[in-house]
Amino acid sequence: MRVWSLRALAHVLVVCLFSLFLEANFQNTFARSDLGKIYGFIIDQSGAPVPNAKITVLNQSGIERQATTNDTGYDVISNVPPGFYVMTAEAPGFREFESTNNKLDSASDLVVNATMTLGSITETVEVTASTAQLQTESAAVQTTGDPRAD
Repeated sequence: MRVWSLRALAHVLVVCLFSLFLEANFQNTFARSDLGKIYGFIIDQSGAPVPNAKITVLNQSGIERQATTNDTGYDVISNVPPGFYVMTAEAPGFREFESTNNKLDSASDLVVNATMTLGSITETVEVTASTAQLQTESAAVQTTGDPRAD
């Protein structure tokens, strides 16, 4: 019968624990995620990029994610669960763009590009004018001009 020393048992225990640690990390590292990403380019009718456009994706469960396009009109939204999405793009001076029924499959990418059209520019001008007070207590006539001009 073989007698194990305390040192040998400790060494075996460390090797076993290390093996369990490696196996757990291996499974976490290579575990499949069902999350994907939605990305694309936002351009205007001339093909120029639309920077700083606000991009929103919304699925049927109410999950919403947002991003902003960069200087080249590119946007990316990561860690998005699978499902059907409505994508909207908004930018000053443009009509809102909406794309519906965009299907993101499990662990995949979805490309949604948008061409935005110029919106109608609406200006509201509010003019506030004061009216001259009308003197109603006497029938006297006054002139406010230069008396030499008469």
